[in-house]
Amino acid sequence: MLLCPHLIPYNDHGKWGYCDTLGKIVITPEFNSCGFFNKLGKYWTSEVTFGNNKYNYILNKGYIPLPNTKLSHCHNEELAQKDLWVIENKNSLKGIYDWKNRELIVDTMIRNLFPNPLNSNFLFIENQSLSIMIYDLKKKKITQSLMNNWYYDIEHDKYYFRKSNTDQEWYVPNNKGEFIKTQDTFTEEYLLADSEEEFGFFEPTKNMNITFPLVGDLVFSNGIKAYRGIKINGKIYIVFTQNGKFGLLQYKNFGNYNKVEKYEIILPSLYDYIEIDYFNNSFVLLKDNKFGIKLVTTSYPTIEPNYDIIQKYKYLQVNNRWNFLLYEVMYNGEKVFVGENGVEYFKLK
Repeated sequence: MLLCPHLIPYNDHGKWGYCDTLGKIVITPEFNSCGFFNKLGKYWTSEVTFGNNKYNYILNKGYIPLPNTKLSHCHNEELAQKDLWVIENKNSLKGIYDWKNRELIVDTMIRNLFPNPLNSNFLFIENQSLSIMIYDLKKKKITQSLMNNWYYDIEHDKYYFRKSNTDQEWYVPNNKGEFIKTQDTFTEEYLLADSEEEFGFFEPTKNMNITFPLVGDLVFSNGIKAYRGIKINGKIYIVFTQNGKFGLLQYKNFGNYNKVEKYEIILPSLYDYIEIDYFNNSFVLLKDNKFGIKLVTTSYPTIEPNYDIIQKYKYLQVNNRWNFLLYEVMYNGEKVFVGENGVEYFKLK
């Protein structure tokens, strides 16, 4: 089973699929486009397109063959164990898709979906007319109930139902999928609130960068002239110029600004310009109107300036200790991706 959520969209001559951080194809490129995976409960899903239609792709399963739908946040583990998936159309109306039998067993007419904590074979459905129906998963049968109003008690994590919004009698479901009166008391202000789980990514803090002082006072041999400097993780890096070109060195004589004894060339003076990205601890390289990146916080090779545009796109969380930086680049008129390791996630003409 594929467990990695850090899959990267891969462009193979216009067809999109997914690869890992090393560029190894994991999901064969066959889509017109594809997005990044997001977590929904215990599952990882993404959006893919064939032609003008969008589909929802579930990691380790494939895509649900219902165009212009997505997995709903009403989906839960109990349904997944039965291989049933709650989908949602562009109008936010939900339906239930049976993956095993490849059929839509409840059409997209559901406004809200409520599990039965006493018996997972029954679901309670609020339709577009706001009435509550009971769905029997075993019999695949929908029964209309007398309920037309509901509340969710957040404090006790419990659903309550009533026949109208003026009715004083409240009902709860039993293990037979029926509604029975309850004497429970609760605060009606606890209304159901939709919430979406954002897939966030790590950003470096602004305080990580310290401009190197007095860089203009440094004297170098071989025609090397200091241009700008930065201190990263206790090490000092200086962008220098030599014979009209730019390079990068690590300065190793910290504390003595008038006499340079030790330095190491990180990048030779081959570039038209090198800009320090103070926020991201990196160096933007320019050569022949193409852009690249040099990271000094990793052992990865230089991302040479081969791209019309290069910009940080997002961090992918590979594990608890490692966030993998992904760049979006413009190459031959196409927006594609390159990893911080220099691997290109595309093959273009």
